[in-house]
Amino acid sequence: MIHDLTTDGQLSGASDDVRPLSIGPFDFCIRTSATTEWHDGRLEFYALGGPRVVTRYLDDGDLVWEYPGIGTTRMRRICKLPPG
Repeated sequence: MIHDLTTDGQLSGASDDVRPLSIGPFDFCIRTSATTEWHDGRLEFYALGGPRVVTRYLDDGDLVWEYPGIGTTRMRRICKLPPG
């Protein structure tokens, strides 16, 4: 996934994400957009300024993604970048 966004809640800085999607034998790249804002150390994504679609934050070293009405995904770091 590629992220390109600002976090000011404005449509002019909405995320412009590209990600892969596979449906059966077919592979596609799809684009999604969301406005983003920081609230209490959490990055919140809103569908083009409307309803919140995901909240992302760090919790005890894990990256947490909360999807309203769907559930939560936790990602634990498995490696570290060398100092540089």
